[in-house]
Amino acid sequence: MLAMVGSGFGMAVMPELSLVGAPPSVEVTDLGAARPTRAVGYVTTPELAKSLAVRSLIRELRSREGEAPSQIVGSPSNCGDR
Repeated sequence: MLAMVGSGFGMAVMPELSLVGAPPSVEVTDLGAARPTRAVGYVTTPELAKSLAVRSLIRELRSREGEAPSQIVGSPSNCGDR
């Protein structure tokens, strides 16, 4: 998609992670505080759902509810205007 936009075939609204490493021919603009969001879930097996690692990850994700991605440690850098 980024290559198509960079070649002049229009524009796209894309998830922030998809914008990492965007070519210089593409201008990335932040959509602002009212940007669209999406809900995600997780999938696991009953066996793994009981594991400490999975339970810890889900607990951490639930504790971050409502935070902007740029506020979470380890998220890609803010995609603001380049």
